[in-house]
Amino acid sequence: MYDGTTAATINSSNVVLAGVLGGDTVTLSSGGYTANFASSYVGTDIVVTVNGMSLSGANAADYTLAPLSGLTANITPATLTVTAVDYSRTYGLPNPQLTASYSGFVSGEGTNVLTGNPSLNAGATIDSVPGSYDISASVGTLSASNYNFAFVDGTLTVVALPQLSSVVLSNNQLSLAWPTIAGQSYQLEYSTNLSEPTWTPLPGPIVGTGNPIIATNSLGVFPQQFFRLSISP
Repeated sequence: MYDGTTAATINSSNVVLAGVLGGDTVTLSSGGYTANFASSYVGTDIVVTVNGMSLSGANAADYTLAPLSGLTANITPATLTVTAVDYSRTYGLPNPQLTASYSGFVSGEGTNVLTGNPSLNAGATIDSVPGSYDISASVGTLSASNYNFAFVDGTLTVVALPQLSSVVLSNNQLSLAWPTIAGQSYQLEYSTNLSEPTWTPLPGPIVGTGNPIIATNSLGVFPQQFFRLSISP
């Protein structure tokens, strides 16, 4: 299997001596041998050279060990696992840009040996109700000279629109908290009069981390305030 090197392994027990004259005592010593492919890349019938074998026995000095010849072997592809990355999004938003992670590279290689991209498809649309949906992964245009691919599906979690988890009024400061999804942006706006078309944004937008966001605003002289939350991918 491809490992990025030319190192090969042979079954030395299948190597036999030819040409030993009857009555001579000569044996083959294969300990410490090295075997190498002519190329490190995937292929068939690649020439293999073997070094480091020697002769032993009472008559070993009377013989010269000829190099092994005619040896060929195959290098088969390594397996690269392509995993669709899990994502979460809020109901009503488009699906995020789907990505994949890779494991199984050998010899320090990375995604630079890949061409094209896997096909990643989420089984949810913008109108899909909250729940879990498969992200299917398949080969798409992905290609690599020395690897085969194994694919692992991911999960897209559609989360219901956030609800306020707390509202606290203290010293004329109103604090509002709501849950977030990592990577999504949240912009809180307020108005003092719903008949007016203009809403005032509070500082932001704030990028979610997966933890609740707390936003504060001074009530000032206004007897009431109305709030709305905009969410973007």
